[in-house]
Amino acid sequence: MSWLVLTDYDGPEDPENEIIMRGRIIGYADRYNTYVGSDTKLGSLNTTESFAEPQHIHLVYDWPTHAANGTFQSVYWNYHYERNTSIAVIGKKYLQISAPNGYLFYSNIFIDNARTKVKNGKLYFMGKEVQTNKVAILVYDLNVQARTITNGQVYALLNISANYTYDDFEIAPNGDIYLISGNTLYCFGQNGSPKNIPGTSQTSRDYGYLLDLFVIVGQDVYIESRTSYTDDLKINRYNINDLVNPVDVKVIPRSSIDVYQKYCKGMHYIPELDMLAITVDGYTYFVDRTMLDLSKNTPVKTIVSNYSAMTYDTTKKQFIEIRHTTPTGPNGNDYTKRDVTIRPLGFIGARNLLPSPVTKTSTNTMKLTYDLYIDSF
Repeated sequence: MSWLVLTDYDGPEDPENEIIMRGRIIGYADRYNTYVGSDTKLGSLNTTESFAEPQHIHLVYDWPTHAANGTFQSVYWNYHYERNTSIAVIGKKYLQISAPNGYLFYSNIFIDNARTKVKNGKLYFMGKEVQTNKVAILVYDLNVQARTITNGQVYALLNISANYTYDDFEIAPNGDIYLISGNTLYCFGQNGSPKNIPGTSQTSRDYGYLLDLFVIVGQDVYIESRTSYTDDLKINRYNINDLVNPVDVKVIPRSSIDVYQKYCKGMHYIPELDMLAITVDGYTYFVDRTMLDLSKNTPVKTIVSNYSAMTYDTTKKQFIEIRHTTPTGPNGNDYTKRDVTIRPLGFIGARNLLPSPVTKTSTNTMKLTYDLYIDSF
């Protein structure tokens, strides 16, 4: 409870399940300090009007005319003023899973993590067959409530060498597998044979400067398409039957997702909420899939591992991050296993939903009071 944060999220309070900040951030203030400056969101603790007494803490915050302008309805307490974090250990679960006999989890000198996807209740890893050194896609049953992940199977063995750097993979609804290496996209059938990239007569296709974001959602395919890593984020949407001519193009401004001089690290689809999770430089941004923008229902950017898989626990209404690393064995790294951490994203201190939206403009200052009452014990 270090920061008071004001957002436009207007969903009902759900204290049993709610662990993550949502909405566009309108303003914030440090619980400990006064502030003077030009920050357009930051307020100041009013130490003259604030006080603490037994069983009661009275906090008063002020915002000048230039700060916290906009409409808000949620008042959060959080660890950080503009991001969700997972510093708590509540709900974490640690597992170790094994590759099927004769297979290893994929790794190379550039990426010491197997890329991971969650699709239709299954957890997919990139791996390779030891005997042939071909890329394999390994699949496991996933139940975020369970204590173990079992039933590892080979989803597909691809007719391509694992000696190259493959940055990511995706699985289409018809079972086809797409591999990404740098700017190049490869397509394979589930039988492992190369297939033509839809709309071309080629089994691979170059997509320009960057291809760090690639995800398939039904008949839609989203591919990053900026031409320089100093540009704003640009994403092309294709029909899955034509990966040459985009259906439309979305530019996400730096004010929403800052990718300036940063490489993106993967994109996942959250079907339960129809959101895309876009990971950039250790943060994941959840965006509405239709408009590719941040909305009042969108979680605030969240600290993650760059190569984590994302999913959603409908039972507990929590976003879940699945981290994974290579364990160390007696002879060094053991690529037959993965150490997996399944953990909820977030843990806010509290949220209060105001009875109606509050709008502040540059013609007014604003004062907000917050009273904490401590039960005797």
